[in-house]
Amino acid sequence: MNKLIDALAYPTLPPPSLDSNDTIMPQRIVDSLLNVKMDVGIHPNMYGDFDSSTINLLPDTYKELMNSNKTDAKIITDLKGVESLRGHHIELVDTTQTDELTGFYNVDILFHFSAITYNSDKTKAVLELGTSKGILNGSSGILCMEKRNDEWTIVESFGTSIW
Repeated sequence: MNKLIDALAYPTLPPPSLDSNDTIMPQRIVDSLLNVKMDVGIHPNMYGDFDSSTINLLPDTYKELMNSNKTDAKIITDLKGVESLRGHHIELVDTTQTDELTGFYNVDILFHFSAITYNSDKTKAVLELGTSKGILNGSSGILCMEKRNDEWTIVESFGTSIW
């Protein structure tokens, strides 16, 4: 989770200047945005198994992993071990218990993880991850990961929805 949060928690880029034909963001602005510390929310409900249309998007080795392992939904009860190396503030946010009228759940970005499905030796994993920066500013996708040299690496990803 830590690595995914740090990779995906960044502010929305501002639009390009109206008086410019250049649509490329200057590197100094990109660098400054990557240094912004954000309030990150993690939804505590990790839903279980994927539906068959989602599984069909996966490469064959990951399809086999999903078909042979059933994953139950889980509830995250604490954030022990979840921290940002970039200094983001991370908290659990249950959107069913939050008043949406006070803002977007009082966080800059909301993460929603599925339960993670592993192979038997825990060297491959599949999960779905959704991120929202606002009510109509989010996306979700499937991540196929492998453990290489004790580090989890995304080997393939597939978008599943955009809102």
